[in-house]
Amino acid sequence: EDCTIFALANATGEPYGVVAARANQLLADAEWRGAADRRDPQRAIKEHGLVGGEVVLMAEIFGKSEVVTRTGFPGVLKGKRPILTCIITAGENGSSGRHEVVLTKTFTYQGETWYEMMNSGSQQRCHVRDAELAVLLYENGVAFTRDMSQIPRIPGAGGDRGP
Repeated sequence: EDCTIFALANATGEPYGVVAARANQLLADAEWRGAADRRDPQRAIKEHGLVGGEVVLMAEIFGKSEVVTRTGFPGVLKGKRPILTCIITAGENGSSGRHEVVLTKTFTYQGETWYEMMNSGSQQRCHVRDAELAVLLYENGVAFTRDMSQIPRIPGAGGDRGP
């Protein structure tokens, strides 16, 4: 269930370990979570993952977030802002589950809106039509914007910001 950690790392450009550590701290301090989850946040993430509101809080740690509906996805992506979103996946034996992915761009092909979707763990990219995404979508998306004030200054670089 750590697909959300991978998706956040992909969207923010932060290493997986940095995002995982911040998620563990968020859950350890989470008054809305039960005592068992606060005592062992890593177990909570592995067994249950992060819920939608926690994705928003995590995105805010690394920058700015905005909840957007599917109809707003193209405009956000054209502004070069990735979108974290949860989709429903088909599992073995006809079961289904939820999986966090990152939408990285949009384009029009043969009159239809398409999205580039990055799989959380592998960074594998695939393309889905808007109509397909509408079927897969579990919840709204979280648009991410890098907060440049959070990028540390490089000493001796004359005030230039890091990458």
